[in-house]
Amino acid sequence: MLCGDYIRSGDIFGRVTDKTILYTRIQSEDRDLITVPNLKLMSNPLITIRSSGTIISTNVSLAYDICRQDIETALLKAADEAGLEDSFVHVLELGDFSVTYKVGGSVERD
Repeated sequence: MLCGDYIRSGDIFGRVTDKTILYTRIQSEDRDLITVPNLKLMSNPLITIRSSGTIISTNVSLAYDICRQDIETALLKAADEAGLEDSFVHVLELGDFSVTYKVGGSVERD
């Protein structure tokens, strides 16, 4: 894991901005800086996305009557068909009438 890489560990996702012996600082998609103890990163599975890719994402709001697993499958398939790599789906908000999802992935530069 290098500065500039994107990482996902548990509920943490973002770009590594600083690394020290004791902690790693991560900038979230919302531009918040999160300081995470390295012990936490070492104790949980860690996915690293190379810094050479660009992350593209969008939000989608869908009604509660649609199965979450079907939505995630469809959104991941759409991201794959769009050529995105390391695709992800996150639930952003549980609204009064719909669930807002964020779907995205990385685009490799040639």
